[in-house]
Amino acid sequence: PAGAASGYESADGSDLPFKAQYSVAYDPVNAWIWCATGPRSTDKSTLWNDIDNIDSQRKKIEATLGGGVAVYNQSTQALVGWFNPSNSPVIASRVQQVVYDKNHKRIWLNTYHGVQYFDCQSRTWSGAVLPGTLSCPYAIVHDILVDPFSANKLYITYQSCYYRRYGPFAGFATELSGGNAKKYVYELD
Repeated sequence: PAGAASGYESADGSDLPFKAQYSVAYDPVNAWIWCATGPRSTDKSTLWNDIDNIDSQRKKIEATLGGGVAVYNQSTQALVGWFNPSNSPVIASRVQQVVYDKNHKRIWLNTYHGVQYFDCQSRTWSGAVLPGTLSCPYAIVHDILVDPFSANKLYITYQSCYYRRYGPFAGFATELSGGNAKKYVYELD
């Protein structure tokens, strides 16, 4: 009924371990609702305890702070899939944003390791898009915009590395060239 609201998650919470949903996009090709689960809130002080082993700390943080992408059937509200690096080609656990590209029938993922897309027509995942330029470890995408006036442009902004905000990790930045915030225009094929 008009004005009524209903949730897509199971009442008992059994469908997803991550309940935070940071972004939503509708895929009209499959009639699916895509939800970016973003980073999970946690006590970060328990994660930053081994200054001498920074790489293992990064892996631990990546594994525990992201929920990947949840996809629901729009009409039945059933979970179609929960995609993350351990069960799919999704490049990062932390997905901040999902955006539908009507021109190319794609769902774009804004992640902590760059950008990638899901082709709604073939139901296949891309790999990381332009590794070293638009995607690489800790290439934290801040925002994606599909150009509403051009069928072949995607605008992407990046932020300085997540780890810069936390004491002993102040020197770490994205592995994108220059290590700072970037803006790109990506010409789609």
